[in-house]
Amino acid sequence: MRTAIKRTLTVVLIAALSVACGIAFDRLCDRRDRKEYPRKYSEQISKNSAEFGIPVDVIYAAVKVGSNFDSSLRTGDGDDARIGLMQLTADDYRAYASKLGMNTDPGLLYEPDTNLTLGSCRISQLYGKYSDWRCVFAAMYTDTETVDEWLKDESLVSKGGRLAKIPDDATAEYVSCMESTVAKYSKLYSQINDKT
Repeated sequence: MRTAIKRTLTVVLIAALSVACGIAFDRLCDRRDRKEYPRKYSEQISKNSAEFGIPVDVIYAAVKVGSNFDSSLRTGDGDDARIGLMQLTADDYRAYASKLGMNTDPGLLYEPDTNLTLGSCRISQLYGKYSDWRCVFAAMYTDTETVDEWLKDESLVSKGGRLAKIPDDATAEYVSCMESTVAKYSKLYSQINDKT
């Protein structure tokens, strides 16, 4: 009888330890992922999400993929340089700052709140044009003229009229990265997003 009880207790103890180890491992992985996919600038991003009607996960993904939250990042040279958290060009900046009645000095591109607001406005405008995140992400990387041309090419468009193939490898990689990063933010913070 005692042997049966000892075996039962041993099995229960092993099962409990297995569950505890699984929970601890899951929490450790979650903590690591949240560190890799942070939610910096959350107040401004939440405000922009509400103001421009964009999911917070899309804004976070744009910042993560574009600059990895480095507000001083500058990529490229001259007029084509992309600057700040949302990697806006000076032309993007002037166009959206003017649209919102903001100061059009491109030096403000490095200022996080300004860059996030104008980048969110840009994403909102692109979504208003395309109503499809794949096209929005492609236009963020290239431009609307290029995406419009791709949408006219029947070999690139699905039967439903969506952009199915992206002929430029760099743009395709960016779109794929954006899609997976949006999904990662959504998975990591879904309980938070459901409450907001």
